[in-house]
Amino acid sequence: MRRKKMYSCLLNRSMQTRLLPETSTMNIGIELLDVMTYHTPINPFMVWNHFVPPRSFRYI
Repeated sequence: MRRKKMYSCLLNRSMQTRLLPETSTMNIGIELLDVMTYHTPINPFMVWNHFVPPRSFRYI
């Protein structure tokens, strides 16, 4: 039940991409980090550096 709620939250965040294109990708990345850390205890910063290059921090 908790996993279904997480995926429904991911789906709701993906539906909002057309409304907020600049912040929706960052929110989806954070939600994916939460789901991945829920399944396997890994370092979130390693995953963040793997998916997001350092030059993209100027957009935040």
